Amino acid sequence: MAFDPWTAITRVTASRLNGMTPKFKNWVPTWTTQTGNFLPSYGNADVNCRWAQSGDMVVATFNLTCGTTTNIGGGGGADNFWWGLPVPAAVGGAALGFFYVFPSTNSVVPCLARSTADTSLFYLLVAGNWPTNQSNPSTGIIDAFTPIQWGAGTEVRGTLMYEAQ
Repeated sequence: MAFDPWTAITRVTASRLNGMTPKFKNWVPTWTTQTGNFLPSYGNADVNCRWAQSGDMVVATFNLTCGTTTNIGGGGGADNFWWGLPVPAAVGGAALGFFYVFPSTNSVVPCLARSTADTSLFYLLVAGNWPTNQSNPSTGIIDAFTPIQWGAGTEVRGTLMYEAQ
């Protein structure tokens, strides 16, 4: 939804007033890789993502729980995961939000969401040590092997808040 600013001659209508209050909508982000090879797929994953836009500000929640038929692709550590945004971001490389990846019930990996140069996609960058204060076994952008072994029950959860293009 594009932002339509008010001017001195704008007519007040029910549609304009309803547009002032954003309503959350479902969205299934595309799941791809940096090279476009070795593509992952959701399979029977639980994908519960919602977003709303007010003016130029987009707010979104991202909740993914991998299922038994979720395919993480085979690109290895050189083919980073990228997900689609509900609305392109204003700037490439911008910090968009904070995420956690839960590979099992006893660990969690904090991540920063950043837009790609394309601005319609984002990736997750490992953002520090696990809360147990153990050193991360790997760092960098989330992919099929960094920083976890993916499997059924792996969760990716986060919130995005950014300026729309």
